[in-house]
Amino acid sequence: MQAKLSPRVYRILFRALTVCALATLFGSLRTTKVDIGTAVTSVNPRAGTAARNAETIRYQDTDLELIAVYRVNDGQLDAAALPEYRRIWTLAEDTLPSDALSHIRQLNIVTDGPARTLAMVHRSTTEHNAWILSIDPSESRDVLQHTLVHELAHIYTLGEADLTSQRTSCSGALIEIGCAHRDSLLADYAERFWSGVAEPAHYSSAAFVTQYAADSVHEDLAETFMSWVYADKADSNTIAAKYRWFDSVDTFVTARSEIQAKLHAA
Repeated sequence: MQAKLSPRVYRILFRALTVCALATLFGSLRTTKVDIGTAVTSVNPRAGTAARNAETIRYQDTDLELIAVYRVNDGQLDAAALPEYRRIWTLAEDTLPSDALSHIRQLNIVTDGPARTLAMVHRSTTEHNAWILSIDPSESRDVLQHTLVHELAHIYTLGEADLTSQRTSCSGALIEIGCAHRDSLLADYAERFWSGVAEPAHYSSAAFVTQYAADSVHEDLAETFMSWVYADKADSNTIAAKYRWFDSVDTFVTARSEIQAKLHAA
């Protein structure tokens, strides 16, 4: 008989799973969970008509297998998507705000087995303000749902108006993956919570919601956003201050309300 875990223990176990899974991915793929420059326009002949006019992602993780590529138009997944992969998009619809779904232009189904790569987003190089979502269907529904919320934070803060990969002559916040433009949310977060701190930072439970959050500014923002959306307790003044920062941004507050409404309706 399986013992019933308390919600707090479950969250700890989930965080441990997430940290282990992401650490496996980012040991050699530290900055490519959200990639701002490796997508190119092409037709993938192995994926058939569903991939026409799609963008090819050059995944640096050699263990990651690309299974299928489907375009998404105005929030609607390509009709050619197989049922076992359509459920992934249905999960995204059941989790993410409608405005975010409208910016996802492509769904890539990838895998390297359970508890390794979870998901990633790439900024489109051919469509303005558009994103490619890659996700591993071998993970559980709950893990993928948490991961989608994490990825949403990247979509909101790593767009063209927020970040450039050019690190020279940076007038905003210089971070590991590039230059966060002046007045962007990412630059503000970096200046408030990472001033004088090198990436990766030394992990402390008083400073970061997960060990993975200490890896970089943008992952700290995404991990903290996920914890804030799921109403995890702030275990320190620093984490509480990060939560208050999200409370002050209308985009995040609106997103959290819509996500929580969807989660409660499920």
